[in-house]
Amino acid sequence: MRKIILSFCLTFICYCGYAQWTTLSSGSTNDLRSVYFTDVNHGFAVGDYGTIVKTSDGGTTWIITSVGTNIQLHSVFFTNANTGYAVGGNASNSGIIYKTSDAGINWTIVANNISEVFRSVYFPNADTGFAVGVNGSIMKTLNAGSQWTTLQSGININLSSAYFFNTNKGFVTGDNGTILNTINGGTNWISMMSGTYNHLHSVYFPDVNNGIAVGNQGTILTTLDGGSSWNVLVLNIPQKNLNSIHAIHTTAHNYAYIVGQSGIFIKCNDNYIWNHYFIPGIAQTLNSVYFINKDVGYTVGDYGTILKTTNGGGVSVGMNDSKGENSNVNIYPNPASDHLTIEAPILSISSRLSLYSLQGIKLLNQETSEPVTTIDISSFPDGVYFLAIECQERPFYKIFIKHGN
Repeated sequence: MRKIILSFCLTFICYCGYAQWTTLSSGSTNDLRSVYFTDVNHGFAVGDYGTIVKTSDGGTTWIITSVGTNIQLHSVFFTNANTGYAVGGNASNSGIIYKTSDAGINWTIVANNISEVFRSVYFPNADTGFAVGVNGSIMKTLNAGSQWTTLQSGININLSSAYFFNTNKGFVTGDNGTILNTINGGTNWISMMSGTYNHLHSVYFPDVNNGIAVGNQGTILTTLDGGSSWNVLVLNIPQKNLNSIHAIHTTAHNYAYIVGQSGIFIKCNDNYIWNHYFIPGIAQTLNSVYFINKDVGYTVGDYGTILKTTNGGGVSVGMNDSKGENSNVNIYPNPASDHLTIEAPILSISSRLSLYSLQGIKLLNQETSEPVTTIDISSFPDGVYFLAIECQERPFYKIFIKHGN
């Protein structure tokens, strides 16, 4: 087990509080389903009735364009400042792919009358792109959208999201917990064990090892090995549908951002803490999220909703306090092979230590009042675990690695 897994967020704290988002005026009341920014100033959102809105000033003002009255656009992606793609479908339920070569001023159809509606588009480079959609449909271009060929997914499941590391390796998610993997550019697809039957709306990898997929009923999956295996995170969050995940990778850390039903926002910060809250004043479903860097991000949703944050979505009440007090809790050694010592001056009468696997399975549960406690972990398999220290005020969390001798 490599230490690189520590770069991903594994623990979770849940406090409702204040998230700093600003409501922007999109100029449209149509549902917006996807958002993408090419730099700090220029961004695009697409949605129902062929709606495309564009900003050139970081979201202060948005210009409305349209590509057709009956077209529902589900996804937008840009390969550079000028070249972008939007996919969706029309009233007769056939798929359409649009392309712009002038930064969204004009959009032209590059593929239409396709049998299935597209839900997601992704380009690993300027020439090679993939579009996925209803009934297992996957299409690919090798020449920047001029021609598209149909790939055989081998399934008849609705697909919602695609992510590609390069022109060969990528992942697609969809209904019934579907995760498909290809290592040869879509010629062959392998169905992965996801551990859930919930619809997976979105998948994203901040780096080559760590990935996240999100879906209905609060489903969050993570992988620490580049998608070879997936784990269902069992976290204390509302069972709202989670529609979109975006993540930022910096030199030292990964930051993950998730949006969904009823204005829910979930964040994983650089202290490996998951935190959720409902954005104040937002009851609409949020359909897509995109962060330019770890602080500046946008989310779009129903009824033309566009929100912007400049501080990573804000910090909820209690999160800073927890960070400070949590620093007084030490666990060692880490990684550990047979015994783990917890040094916590905050422990008092009726405090409790609980040990969980990455899948959320409780493996140990014991009361303690000692400031220093040692537990036996020799029987546990190698892997990542998190320790919950339940005190009178609120719980604290630490992650550690079990690694054999």
